[in-house]
Amino acid sequence: EQSGQKGRSKVQSPKVGFEDLEAESAALGRRFLRKEIRRALRQCDSIQALDASLAAAKGKCRRPKESSDLMRVLKAAFRVQGPNPPKKIFSQVLHQEAEHRRFALVTEGEGQGRRSSFFPQRKATIVRRSEETLESLLKHVDTENDLDKLIRSAFRQVARAGRLNKKDLHKALRQCGFKEVKKAWLEEIYEGLTMVSFIGEEDFEKFIVEYSSRQRQAYKEAFRKFDVDESDQISTEELHEVLRSLGLVVQTSLVVEVMQKVDIDGSGELSFEEFESLMKLLEDSDGFPQAEKEEFRIVFKRCATEGAIEIEAFARVLSWLGYQLSFQDLEQVFHRADIDGRGLDFNEFLQAMRAVRDLHLAHFFRIFEESDQDRTGTLSAPELELALKALNYESDPQVVQEVFAELHELRQRDKIDLTKEDAPDFFHRYRLREGLSQMEIRDLELAFRMYQNESSELVRCRDAHKVLNWFGFEVDHEDLESLTQKVDVDGSGMLNFQDMKKLLRMEHEEALLRYDEAFRKQDLGSGEITSQQALSLFSELHLQPRGASNSFEFGLASAFRQGGGGFTLDSFVRTCVKRKKMQLQEMRSTACFAGAELAKVQNLFSRCAPRGQVALPSEVAAIGRGLFVIGVVEPMRQSFSELLRDLERQPITLKVFLRYVRFFLQLFAKDYALRERWAVRDTGCNEREVTALRTLYLSQVGEDQDEVRSLLPVPLMNITELRRALSADKNPAALMSAMQAVKTEVAVFSTKAKADGRESSKDRPTLLVNFPQFMRIAHKMVSASASAG
Repeated sequence: EQSGQKGRSKVQSPKVGFEDLEAESAALGRRFLRKEIRRALRQCDSIQALDASLAAAKGKCRRPKESSDLMRVLKAAFRVQGPNPPKKIFSQVLHQEAEHRRFALVTEGEGQGRRSSFFPQRKATIVRRSEETLESLLKHVDTENDLDKLIRSAFRQVARAGRLNKKDLHKALRQCGFKEVKKAWLEEIYEGLTMVSFIGEEDFEKFIVEYSSRQRQAYKEAFRKFDVDESDQISTEELHEVLRSLGLVVQTSLVVEVMQKVDIDGSGELSFEEFESLMKLLEDSDGFPQAEKEEFRIVFKRCATEGAIEIEAFARVLSWLGYQLSFQDLEQVFHRADIDGRGLDFNEFLQAMRAVRDLHLAHFFRIFEESDQDRTGTLSAPELELALKALNYESDPQVVQEVFAELHELRQRDKIDLTKEDAPDFFHRYRLREGLSQMEIRDLELAFRMYQNESSELVRCRDAHKVLNWFGFEVDHEDLESLTQKVDVDGSGMLNFQDMKKLLRMEHEEALLRYDEAFRKQDLGSGEITSQQALSLFSELHLQPRGASNSFEFGLASAFRQGGGGFTLDSFVRTCVKRKKMQLQEMRSTACFAGAELAKVQNLFSRCAPRGQVALPSEVAAIGRGLFVIGVVEPMRQSFSELLRDLERQPITLKVFLRYVRFFLQLFAKDYALRERWAVRDTGCNEREVTALRTLYLSQVGEDQDEVRSLLPVPLMNITELRRALSADKNPAALMSAMQAVKTEVAVFSTKAKADGRESSKDRPTLLVNFPQFMRIAHKMVSASASAG
């Protein structure tokens, strides 16, 4: 229909019966409302007319001619009475439709050569955010229209025999979507309803309506308090103050995430309607950003049985996430969240995790006050280190600085401090790091990719020790078995990358216990040990990186010393951690080879790499077999075979070659230790006799001229050296008999004769023995001599 006035077309809106809106379904009512608002806004043919109409709708200016239809819709909508008047629905839909109309006017203006006040990228952002946020808000509208059904559902879930006990009101409120329950409001509203200890469904509905009204009023008061210029807008900077006035500490990343949904035009300012939408979204988020929520969803699916988690699985999840709770607190959190007593579904699990985090943060905030030495309300890096120590966190200055940098980039601040709002983000990011720096995470990721399954991108639990070995640790599958069971929360036998980081953290925690135990064994009650005692402990704990400077570390100990000389427990543990990090770094860079030893391995690589860049796996395998010329004992054969197979996993560059040679030497050391332990057991030699035989062996054995075997920590003894050591020249038969008795393995080597023909392979000794075999042979000869005598 055309009006024909001034050549401008107008669409005449039919009479609208908004009184029937509530009676219709939520979906039909919403579409009807949007349609009418859209028709009304089409009367605004310029941005100025649109802004004037919106201001008139809020009562801030006189009503322009274009706003007549809009005001009629407004009046009709507000005439509707009942428990759920659509005033809030109207405001939300009006705001969204106004943004769509604004963009349409800007686009039309560009087509007519008008100057646009919007940047192109900003317009695209408005459209995208408008559509996304509109869907989110309309879902909320459906929930509000269906509030009666939600109240009935909550009442039936929590009530017993048609009665809701006062002590269960907290649970019922959470079921209705009120995540932060105010105790004072609960008591006041309940006393206004009844004096008995229970209420029925009708009183419960009144209770919810009154509680919702008080919450909205609290939002208004907090909003107006910071809306100093009465513009019905607050800035993003003021938002944290508003939230704090409501008793809420919301982590920065969550505020940023929700602001992107409600601040449609990107102005950095919120109207009250946007603020109210923000509060609802904060409640719906359960206090967690989407990324953290997804992490919880993944771990929930891994541990849930038939869609629910029992208390034992919940304890495993907390351990996996790095939370430390007493069993009493754990039980209390679990049973409060488990409303129906059938285990935690995902929503109940989120409530439980929020309770766990609140307990953790409450403890942290107490430590926060104690650690804030300058009383600025923030923690500097040194103050945070004290706080982490009080919370039993291992504080790594580099990791702390990196997490700080991430937070400051998020908040766009240069000052290095930690506010209470930053604390949840900080601890979440710090826990995700598991004590690892960015460089260490990259190195671990490379090790993880080597052994991951190509289809599932997971690593088998039985291969976890290989990942840690490649990262720099020296561990066996048996050493990690108990830890992998804790990390593998779903019992699938497979680990993801986050699991591997947690495994690394648990191994580090066990190492700290070993350092603590070693110190206490040496401490005689003074709280300190001498530097010489510390050096001895470093050797026992295998913490002797080649790059360690003892004088520097003793200086470090003095810096942390509280009195007297030597190492305190704190300085000793710190030094152990520093040495271990240095050792791991050396392992990842040069596999702990240095000097002449490094030169030897580099020469071997040149021999195995025809083109000088990548070694052939077959040549590297030959080096491994050359080190184990005596053979491999049964417990080590599988590890040796797997190590040979792993040579095919990636190109063998010099850095990779160094690592594999180190793995072969580590396996050789385990093989050697096992052989020696068995030899001591079988011969019955005491410690003094073993020491005497070892001294004799080392005094007679010479340097091995073989390029591969020269890398062994203890050389192998040839037949000539064996005869000399045991004085067997006079009785060679006794020696041969003893050798046959212990079944010495004989290795025959063939070497090419020299060009001049002066030396042939038969001139070279053909028998080699190690120290455990030497001990057995010597014992047999002594026993045979005693029997003959």
